[in-house]
Amino acid sequence: AAVRRAIPSARNSSARNFLTRALRPRRYVRRSSLRTLGNALGPLVSICIFLNQGDDWDRDELKWVLCAGIGASLLPASVLFFFKDEKAIGASAEALHRRDWGVGAAAGESPPPPGGASSPPLSGGGVACCCGGRVTEEHIAPLVALSDLLSMLGAGMTARFFSLFCWRDLGLRPVAVSTIQVALPIGIAVTATLVQRVSVRLGRIPTTLLCRLTGIGLLVALTFVPIDGTNEHAGLIVGLYLVRTWLMNCTSGLTKSVLNDYVRTRHRSKWNALESLNLFSWSGSAALGGYLIDHIGYQHTFLVTAGLQLCAAVCLVPIAPLVQSERRGGRAARAAAAAVSAAAAG
Repeated sequence: AAVRRAIPSARNSSARNFLTRALRPRRYVRRSSLRTLGNALGPLVSICIFLNQGDDWDRDELKWVLCAGIGASLLPASVLFFFKDEKAIGASAEALHRRDWGVGAAAGESPPPPGGASSPPLSGGGVACCCGGRVTEEHIAPLVALSDLLSMLGAGMTARFFSLFCWRDLGLRPVAVSTIQVALPIGIAVTATLVQRVSVRLGRIPTTLLCRLTGIGLLVALTFVPIDGTNEHAGLIVGLYLVRTWLMNCTSGLTKSVLNDYVRTRHRSKWNALESLNLFSWSGSAALGGYLIDHIGYQHTFLVTAGLQLCAAVCLVPIAPLVQSERRGGRAARAAAAAVSAAAAG
C-alpha cells in the first residue's frame, strides 16, 4: 500500500507546487481538505457493505470491503495522464527571499526577470535569523520537512491500529468503527478550513504549533482513561481521539505552503519526494508500533507517539519568527509581481 501511494505522491506534489505565493496557503489547505474528504468515501462504502452483509468482524465481509477499495483507486490514478508540466506559471511561483519583503536588497539590485528564467539566492545580506544567528531562512525547509517526517513516524505507530483498538479493547462493531473513520477526514477538512483563517492573524507556524501541541495533550490525556474490558468509557476515548486527530492533521496544508515558499521551483520535486518517504516511514513505524502494542499495550504506545510528535513540534519553534505571515506574504507577492512587470516594460 505504501508503494502504491508513494509513486504518484511526489509527482502530484510537484505539479501542484507551481502556485503563486499569495495563493499558496489557501490553495494548499483547500487541496488538503478535498483530499481528506475523499478518504471518507471508503468508510462510507464499508458501512453499506457491513449493513448489507452483517455487522460482524467476518473475513468474507472484509474481503468485499478490500475489493471495493482497490477498484475505486483505479479512477483517480487514471487522471494522472492529463497533467502537463508546461502549464507551470513561472516566476510568480518562485521561492521567497529577502527582496520579496522589501528589505535586505542591495542598492541598485534589479528584480528577477519575467518568466522565471533565473532567480536570485534565497538569502543574501541581512538575512533574517534567530537563536543567535544559528537558524536562518535556509533552515526553514529542512526543519519543516524533518517535523513532518517525525510527526508521520509517530502517527504511523498507532493510527493504523486504532480500529483494532476499538474492536479488541473497546468492543465496537464494524459499523461503529467505520463511522469513526468517516468522522475523521470530515473533521480534518472542516478544521483545516477554520485553521487557515486563524493563520492569517496568528501566522502559519504559530497556528501549527498551537494545534499540534493541543493534539499531543489530548493524546496524553487519552492514555489515562481507564479501560476495564467494557465500553463504558468508549465515548470519551473516541471523542478525545477524534479531536486530537483533527488538530494534528489539519495543518498539513499550512506546513506544505511554508515548505514551498522557501524552496526554489527547480528543487521542489526533490523536497516533495520526501512525502513519498513519509509514506514509507508510516509503514515502517507501523511495524514498530505493532511490536510495541504487543509488548506494552495500546495506551503506552500512544505515549510513544505523543513523544515523537512533541519532538516534531519542537523542530518548528525556532523558525516561527522567520516565516512571514500569510497576510504580509500576499502584499509582498503582489509587490514583487509589480516589480517584475515594471522591469519587463522598461
